[in-house]
Amino acid sequence: MQTELNPEQFPALLKVPEAAKLARTGKQTIYNYCHVKGFPCVKLGRNIRIPREAFMRWLDQQAGA
Repeated sequence: MQTELNPEQFPALLKVPEAAKLARTGKQTIYNYCHVKGFPCVKLGRNIRIPREAFMRWLDQQAGA
């Protein structure tokens, strides 16, 4: 049985593993999307962060595409 993930339980800036968990995909998939134009990610030094609200909007757009 899969439980519903509440995005509000996650921080405002997601780490890659957190974004992968929300999207129910692998970390490598998120890393790959970071190179795609339009994917909401921010590079802070050597770290990648993904704004949660922008990520959720992006997921909704992809589901509607």
